[in-house]
Amino acid sequence: MVQKKRQVFFARITVTLYAGLLFELGPEFFMSSTNPLTVIDTHHHLWDLTANYYPWLTDHITTRVCGDYAAIRRNYLLEDFFERIYRI
Repeated sequence: MVQKKRQVFFARITVTLYAGLLFELGPEFFMSSTNPLTVIDTHHHLWDLTANYYPWLTDHITTRVCGDYAAIRRNYLLEDFFERIYRI
């Protein structure tokens, strides 16, 4: 349990620092032709079907609109995310 709390703590610190950096640099930096950085959108979504209502996950699936996403119709929590990233 302590290890997971530590992981959550460091993940939050990382996100906060990165967000601060992006704010300080401003959008002009990222639109500049001299920008030495490539920004990759690494955001992810977490959801708990028992705590919140997600109609797109819990109601009738219309596969013709979004394809078959039955595989993600389950909780996806921070623990699931950490388990996946540690496999990389």
